[in-house]
Amino acid sequence: MKIRWTSGSLRLRISPTELASLERGEPLEERLRIPGAPVGSSWTVLLLPGGTQSEISASGNVVLFDISKADVETLADFTCEGVYCYQSGPGNDSEAFSFYVEKDFPCVHPRPSQISEPDSETFPSPVGFEERKV
Repeated sequence: MKIRWTSGSLRLRISPTELASLERGEPLEERLRIPGAPVGSSWTVLLLPGGTQSEISASGNVVLFDISKADVETLADFTCEGVYCYQSGPGNDSEAFSFYVEKDFPCVHPRPSQISEPDSETFPSPVGFEERKV
């Protein structure tokens, strides 16, 4: 699972294998550990399938993204590229937050040689995907 966040959004990109896990009701976890950081200072994102409503919360260094069964079924549709959710703080629309789960597609531009990450499993690009990236 790949993670990108800003002050007002969280985007998760998942592989075909991870989607299959969600369809089986299995949670996904991604943890960031910085070498040399104190024990307990890692950050974790948990994607938990099967709820009645997609929602997001946090506890300590853990982000809990509950994805509804209906949204997992939507993701399983081969024509769907992602599910897009929005949530406000209790009685406070100024705390609006966006959170998404998207299928991870191949990058359309070459990866810089300095990046040492292994290639990841991706979904086949949808029709017209490369043209949209131009």
